[in-house]
Amino acid sequence: MIAKPLHVATVGKKQLRFFRTPHDDGWPDFPWHAVDDLQQCLGLDGRAGEPLRKAYWESAEFRTAYRTIATERQLIRVAPHHVAHGLIDAMIQLGLAPSTVRTEYENAGVAALAKLTLHLPFPSEAFFAWMKAAIERHENAEDIAHNRAPLATGAMLATKQRHT
Repeated sequence: MIAKPLHVATVGKKQLRFFRTPHDDGWPDFPWHAVDDLQQCLGLDGRAGEPLRKAYWESAEFRTAYRTIATERQLIRVAPHHVAHGLIDAMIQLGLAPSTVRTEYENAGVAALAKLTLHLPFPSEAFFAWMKAAIERHENAEDIAHNRAPLATGAMLATKQRHT
């Protein structure tokens, strides 16, 4: 199946695509982001992002979070919010991204979520039940992201030191 972006936003002066969940199980889920898009938004395109991609890929929690989907142009990797959150926090901690990137990403995610939940009246029991189920789907994911942010920070710091 060919996936079309649910929402496209500008984050860090680059385009970031959001997609519906790649899980075909009927359970509520938050929007997923295009991994390579987010890395470009954060200035981690090409070789600069390779140590980070390797560090994340070797992390079992994050490796299982990524999925590959087909778009009209190519296969891309997508990941849920907690993966983006850990990466963005690490970049800000290192001073490699302005804190405004977090706000831009969060605003973009809210816009994508609004499109995803358009069929649910707000406020309503159905809306809150959907949100609760989506949150429970990724239970503990935020804790994992915050625990792995130092992993990302270390990988990026090593990259920064190699290029200075």
